[in-house]
Amino acid sequence: MASFITAERRNQIVQILMEDGSLRINDMAKQFQVSTETIRKDLKYLEKMGVAKKSYGGAQAANEGFISQFNFRMVQNIEAKNKLAAKAIEYIQPGSMVFIDVGSTAMCVAKQLISHMDLTVVTNSLVVANILSNSKNNVYVTGGRLNGTNMSLLGLWTMDAMKTINPSVSFLGSSGFSAFGGPTTGSFDESEARKSITQVSAKSIVLADSSKFFNQTGLVSYASWSDVDVLITDSGAPMAKVRDLRREVEVVVVDLDNG
Repeated sequence: MASFITAERRNQIVQILMEDGSLRINDMAKQFQVSTETIRKDLKYLEKMGVAKKSYGGAQAANEGFISQFNFRMVQNIEAKNKLAAKAIEYIQPGSMVFIDVGSTAMCVAKQLISHMDLTVVTNSLVVANILSNSKNNVYVTGGRLNGTNMSLLGLWTMDAMKTINPSVSFLGSSGFSAFGGPTTGSFDESEARKSITQVSAKSIVLADSSKFFNQTGLVSYASWSDVDVLITDSGAPMAKVRDLRREVEVVVVDLDNG
Protein backbone atom coordinates (compact mmCIF):
# COMPACT_ATOMS: atom_id res chain seq x y z
CA MET A 1 0.00 0.00 0.00
CA ALA A 2 2.87 2.38 0.78
CA SER A 3 4.19 2.26 -2.80
CA PHE A 4 0.68 2.89 -4.15
CA ILE A 5 0.43 6.04 -2.03
CA THR A 6 3.88 7.07 -3.27
CA ALA A 7 2.80 6.61 -6.88
CA GLU A 8 -0.33 8.69 -6.34
CA ARG A 9 1.68 11.49 -4.72
CA ARG A 10 4.15 11.50 -7.61
CA ASN A 11 1.31 11.61 -10.13
CA GLN A 12 -0.08 14.67 -8.36
CA ILE A 13 3.36 16.30 -8.31
CA VAL A 14 3.59 15.78 -12.09
CA GLN A 15 0.19 17.39 -12.53
CA ILE A 16 1.29 20.39 -10.46
CA LEU A 17 4.41 20.73 -12.62
CA MET A 18 2.26 20.63 -15.73
CA GLU A 19 -0.12 23.28 -14.47
CA ASP A 20 2.33 25.62 -12.71
CA GLY A 21 5.65 24.86 -14.38
CA SER A 22 7.51 24.73 -11.06
CA LEU A 23 7.07 23.91 -7.38
CA ARG A 24 8.74 24.39 -3.98
CA ILE A 25 9.81 21.43 -1.86
CA ASN A 26 8.57 22.97 1.40
CA ASP A 27 5.15 23.66 -0.13
CA MET A 28 4.85 20.08 -1.39
CA ALA A 29 5.88 18.65 1.99
CA LYS A 30 3.10 20.65 3.68
CA GLN A 31 0.53 19.79 1.02
CA PHE A 32 1.16 16.04 1.16
CA GLN A 33 2.01 15.98 4.88
CA VAL A 34 5.35 14.25 4.35
CA SER A 35 8.95 15.22 5.06
CA THR A 36 10.99 17.42 2.73
CA GLU A 37 13.35 14.46 2.28
CA THR A 38 10.44 12.40 0.92
CA ILE A 39 9.66 15.13 -1.63
CA ARG A 40 13.34 15.29 -2.62
CA LYS A 41 13.24 11.54 -3.29
CA ASP A 42 10.08 12.02 -5.35
CA LEU A 43 11.76 14.74 -7.42
CA LYS A 44 14.89 12.66 -7.88
CA TYR A 45 12.71 9.83 -9.23
CA LEU A 46 10.77 12.18 -11.52
CA GLU A 47 14.03 13.70 -12.76
CA LYS A 48 15.26 10.20 -13.64
CA MET A 49 12.02 9.64 -15.54
CA GLY A 50 12.65 12.85 -17.51
CA VAL A 51 9.62 14.71 -16.13
CA ALA A 52 11.15 17.10 -13.56
CA LYS A 53 14.35 19.12 -13.33
CA LYS A 54 15.47 19.87 -9.79
CA SER A 55 16.32 23.45 -8.89
CA TYR A 56 17.35 25.20 -5.68
CA GLY A 57 14.59 24.49 -3.16
CA GLY A 58 12.23 22.97 -5.69
CA ALA A 59 11.82 21.72 -9.26
CA GLN A 60 10.71 22.76 -12.72
CA ALA A 61 9.02 20.84 -15.52
CA ALA A 62 11.91 19.20 -17.40
CA ASN A 63 10.57 20.11 -20.82
CA GLU A 64 7.55 22.38 -20.91
CA GLY A 65 7.03 21.80 -24.64
CA PHE A 66 6.83 18.06 -24.08
CA ILE A 67 4.50 18.41 -21.09
CA SER A 68 2.09 20.72 -22.90
CA GLN A 69 2.03 18.64 -26.06
CA PHE A 70 1.61 15.19 -24.61
CA ASN A 71 -0.58 16.13 -21.62
CA PHE A 72 -1.00 14.39 -18.31
CA ARG A 73 -1.85 10.97 -19.71
CA MET A 74 1.71 10.65 -21.01
CA VAL A 75 3.24 10.90 -17.55
CA GLN A 76 0.59 9.75 -15.10
CA ASN A 77 1.03 6.40 -13.35
CA ILE A 78 4.65 6.44 -14.48
CA GLU A 79 5.83 4.35 -11.54
CA ALA A 80 3.46 1.53 -12.44
CA LYS A 81 4.30 1.86 -16.13
CA ASN A 82 8.02 1.71 -15.40
CA LYS A 83 7.49 -1.58 -13.53
CA LEU A 84 5.46 -2.97 -16.43
CA ALA A 85 8.29 -2.03 -18.78
CA ALA A 86 10.88 -3.71 -16.55
CA LYS A 87 8.84 -6.92 -16.68
CA ALA A 88 8.29 -6.59 -20.43
CA ILE A 89 11.96 -6.53 -21.40
CA GLU A 90 12.40 -9.95 -19.78
CA TYR A 91 10.78 -11.31 -22.96
CA ILE A 92 13.55 -9.92 -25.20
CA GLN A 93 16.22 -12.26 -26.50
CA PRO A 94 19.73 -10.92 -27.17
CA GLY A 95 20.27 -9.81 -30.75
CA SER A 96 16.57 -9.97 -31.64
CA MET A 97 14.25 -7.57 -33.47
CA VAL A 98 11.83 -5.66 -31.27
CA PHE A 99 8.91 -3.42 -32.20
CA ILE A 100 7.90 -0.65 -29.79
CA ASP A 101 4.52 1.03 -30.14
CA VAL A 102 3.40 4.59 -29.45
CA GLY A 103 2.46 5.80 -25.97
CA SER A 104 3.66 6.51 -22.46
CA THR A 105 4.31 2.88 -21.47
CA ALA A 106 6.22 2.38 -24.73
CA MET A 107 8.43 5.28 -23.68
CA CYS A 108 9.20 3.46 -20.45
CA VAL A 109 10.12 0.34 -22.43
CA ALA A 110 12.45 2.39 -24.62
CA LYS A 111 14.19 3.85 -21.57
CA GLN A 112 14.76 0.33 -20.25
CA LEU A 113 16.60 -0.49 -23.51
CA ILE A 114 19.03 2.44 -23.50
CA SER A 115 21.71 0.29 -21.90
CA HIS A 116 21.26 -2.55 -24.43
CA MET A 117 23.49 -2.64 -27.48
CA ASP A 118 22.60 -5.59 -29.68
CA LEU A 119 18.93 -5.16 -30.57
CA THR A 120 17.20 -4.10 -33.75
CA VAL A 121 14.40 -1.78 -32.64
CA VAL A 122 11.63 -0.74 -35.03
CA THR A 123 9.10 1.89 -34.01
CA ASN A 124 6.51 4.27 -35.44
CA SER A 125 7.05 6.63 -32.49
CA LEU A 126 9.41 9.57 -32.93
CA VAL A 127 9.55 9.88 -29.14
CA VAL A 128 10.75 6.28 -28.76
CA ALA A 129 13.28 6.80 -31.57
CA ASN A 130 14.60 9.91 -29.86
CA ILE A 131 14.97 8.12 -26.52
CA LEU A 132 17.03 5.37 -28.17
CA SER A 133 18.96 7.63 -30.54
CA ASN A 134 22.09 7.54 -28.37
CA SER A 135 21.89 3.86 -27.52
CA LYS A 136 24.00 1.22 -29.26
CA ASN A 137 20.94 -0.56 -30.67
CA ASN A 138 20.04 -0.40 -34.35
CA VAL A 139 16.97 1.83 -34.46
CA TYR A 140 14.61 2.00 -37.46
CA VAL A 141 11.61 4.31 -37.86
CA THR A 142 8.71 3.48 -40.15
CA GLY A 143 7.58 6.02 -42.68
CA GLY A 144 4.12 7.48 -42.63
CA ARG A 145 2.00 10.53 -41.90
CA LEU A 146 2.96 12.41 -38.74
CA ASN A 147 0.42 12.64 -35.94
CA GLY A 148 1.61 15.77 -34.11
CA THR A 149 -0.43 14.99 -31.01
CA ASN A 150 1.62 11.97 -29.95
CA MET A 151 4.47 12.15 -32.51
CA SER A 152 3.52 8.86 -34.15
CA LEU A 153 3.72 7.83 -37.80
CA LEU A 154 0.58 6.34 -39.32
CA GLY A 155 -1.07 5.49 -42.60
CA LEU A 156 -0.29 3.30 -45.61
CA TRP A 157 3.48 3.86 -45.54
CA THR A 158 3.55 2.77 -41.93
CA MET A 159 1.59 -0.41 -42.57
CA ASP A 160 3.66 -1.23 -45.68
CA ALA A 161 6.83 -1.01 -43.59
CA MET A 162 5.35 -3.20 -40.87
CA LYS A 163 4.49 -5.91 -43.38
CA THR A 164 8.17 -6.28 -44.28
CA ILE A 165 9.44 -7.11 -40.77
CA ASN A 166 9.08 -10.07 -38.40
CA PRO A 167 9.74 -8.90 -34.84
CA SER A 168 10.49 -11.52 -32.21
CA VAL A 169 8.39 -9.46 -29.83
CA SER A 170 6.21 -6.37 -30.12
CA PHE A 171 5.22 -4.13 -27.24
CA LEU A 172 1.81 -2.55 -27.72
CA GLY A 173 -0.26 -0.11 -25.72
CA SER A 174 -3.97 0.19 -25.18
CA SER A 175 -6.54 2.82 -24.37
CA GLY A 176 -9.27 1.84 -21.92
CA PHE A 177 -10.81 -1.54 -22.66
CA SER A 178 -13.51 -2.03 -20.05
CA ALA A 179 -16.24 -2.00 -22.70
CA PHE A 180 -14.30 -4.03 -25.31
CA GLY A 181 -13.23 -7.61 -25.90
CA GLY A 182 -9.63 -6.69 -26.64
CA PRO A 183 -7.01 -3.92 -26.45
CA THR A 184 -8.11 -0.63 -27.99
CA THR A 185 -6.80 2.58 -29.45
CA GLY A 186 -8.13 6.06 -30.02
CA SER A 187 -8.20 6.19 -33.82
CA PHE A 188 -8.78 3.96 -36.82
CA ASP A 189 -5.30 4.74 -38.20
CA GLU A 190 -3.68 3.61 -34.95
CA SER A 191 -5.91 0.54 -34.92
CA GLU A 192 -4.78 -0.49 -38.41
CA ALA A 193 -1.11 0.02 -37.54
CA ARG A 194 -1.34 -2.05 -34.37
CA LYS A 195 -3.34 -4.73 -36.13
CA SER A 196 -0.64 -4.95 -38.81
CA ILE A 197 2.22 -5.37 -36.35
CA THR A 198 0.28 -7.92 -34.30
CA GLN A 199 -0.11 -10.09 -37.39
CA VAL A 200 3.63 -10.21 -38.19
CA SER A 201 5.05 -10.50 -34.66
CA ALA A 202 6.17 -13.81 -33.21
CA LYS A 203 4.96 -12.59 -29.81
CA SER A 204 2.62 -9.66 -29.15
CA ILE A 205 2.65 -8.16 -25.67
CA VAL A 206 0.15 -5.55 -24.51
CA LEU A 207 1.21 -3.34 -21.61
CA ALA A 208 -1.70 -1.74 -19.77
CA ASP A 209 -1.65 -0.35 -16.25
CA SER A 210 -4.65 -1.17 -14.08
CA SER A 211 -6.47 2.10 -14.83
CA LYS A 212 -7.22 0.72 -18.32
CA PHE A 213 -9.55 -1.87 -16.79
CA PHE A 214 -11.87 0.95 -15.72
CA ASN A 215 -11.40 3.26 -18.68
CA GLN A 216 -13.77 3.20 -21.69
CA THR A 217 -12.04 5.88 -23.78
CA GLY A 218 -10.83 3.51 -26.49
CA LEU A 219 -12.54 4.14 -29.82
CA VAL A 220 -11.88 0.82 -31.52
CA SER A 221 -10.39 -2.55 -30.64
CA TYR A 222 -7.39 -3.51 -32.76
CA ALA A 223 -7.31 -7.20 -31.74
CA SER A 224 -9.20 -9.74 -29.70
CA TRP A 225 -7.50 -10.99 -26.55
CA SER A 226 -7.02 -14.36 -28.19
CA ASP A 227 -4.87 -12.63 -30.85
CA VAL A 228 -2.50 -11.33 -28.15
CA ASP A 229 0.15 -13.51 -26.51
CA VAL A 230 0.65 -11.68 -23.20
CA LEU A 231 -1.03 -8.88 -21.25
CA ILE A 232 1.16 -7.24 -18.60
CA THR A 233 -0.68 -5.21 -15.98
CA ASP A 234 -0.30 -4.29 -12.32
CA SER A 235 -1.77 -5.43 -9.02
CA GLY A 236 -4.36 -2.64 -9.04
CA ALA A 237 -6.30 -4.56 -11.69
CA PRO A 238 -9.60 -6.17 -10.61
CA MET A 239 -8.74 -9.82 -10.00
CA ALA A 240 -12.14 -11.07 -11.19
CA LYS A 241 -11.50 -9.47 -14.58
CA VAL A 242 -7.95 -10.83 -14.64
CA ARG A 243 -9.31 -14.35 -14.07
CA ASP A 244 -11.75 -13.88 -16.95
CA LEU A 245 -9.01 -12.65 -19.28
CA ARG A 246 -6.78 -15.60 -18.44
CA ARG A 247 -9.22 -17.80 -20.33
CA GLU A 248 -8.10 -16.01 -23.51
CA VAL A 249 -4.61 -14.64 -22.93
CA GLU A 250 -1.64 -15.04 -20.60
CA VAL A 251 -1.89 -12.27 -18.00
CA VAL A 252 1.17 -11.22 -16.00
CA VAL A 253 0.42 -9.10 -12.93
CA VAL A 254 3.25 -6.93 -11.58
CA ASP A 255 3.08 -6.29 -7.84
CA LEU A 256 3.17 -2.56 -7.11
CA ASP A 257 3.82 -3.13 -3.41
CA ASN A 258 7.27 -4.64 -4.00
CA GLY A 259 10.27 -2.55 -4.97
